[in-house]
Amino acid sequence: SFLMNLGMSAVTQRTVSGIIAGMTLGLLANPIDLVVTRAMTQIHDMKGSGEYSYHSVDANGVIVMDRAPTPGAVQVVRQICGDIWSKDGVWGFFAGAWVRALSRIPSTCVWFAVFDIMKSALLNRHTTAFA
Repeated sequence: SFLMNLGMSAVTQRTVSGIIAGMTLGLLANPIDLVVTRAMTQIHDMKGSGEYSYHSVDANGVIVMDRAPTPGAVQVVRQICGDIWSKDGVWGFFAGAWVRALSRIPSTCVWFAVFDIMKSALLNRHTTAFA
């Protein structure tokens, strides 16, 4: 592998792989994370402002619409994407991407290290069991 050719130890290779994977994940997943976060915030704000629809049952057992219906999830996502696109273009979907990328590095490094350690342990156990 490329990292082996650079003379890196196995631990350093796992760490560098985790850093690269964490940053890549943070950057590529940012548009989805951004839209989901804004959708959750918008729906939460709608609940607090009274725009969110919910049903209740009156004394006679009849379902009553208490508030105006809210737009469906697809409409909310379309609205959010349209707002981002109109304000900032395609780069608007990557707002905060570096923060997300940097915050994912530690967990991804640990995941890679644990995965490689467990894989090595299981392969050694399997090899010695049949030797």
